[in-house]
Amino acid sequence: MKFTRRLNPNASTDLIPMIDVVFQLVVFFLMSSTFIVAPGITLDLPQSSTTESIQNEGITVFLFEDGRLFIADQEYSMDGLAEYFSSGAVPASTSVIIEGESGVPYQRIISVLDILRKNGMKAASLRAETSSD
Repeated sequence: MKFTRRLNPNASTDLIPMIDVVFQLVVFFLMSSTFIVAPGITLDLPQSSTTESIQNEGITVFLFEDGRLFIADQEYSMDGLAEYFSSGAVPASTSVIIEGESGVPYQRIISVLDILRKNGMKAASLRAETSSD
């Protein structure tokens, strides 16, 4: 007796779930990768052999040897910097990274740190380049 199959085997592959998985992976890698967003200000940073990597999630203050001071691409004076942080536009929990050229006087860096502390900023870091020692 010969039996006949009622159901024919379905040998086609469904690509929709695979496309969904690939799309989810692309979205995951786009969202989890870090993008370095830094203004186009170049500094000659001091060298250090014990630097640690930090995440740039806050505000970066740039100090130049000639006395100029920038936040992003906006130039400020010391008084203007104090007004910027005292205006309340920057939450006290925001981390501040200070990038100063290697010839910036130490007193100028201390003055910036004083302004930050007077305005309630709790987290401040100094950035340096890693030396090849």
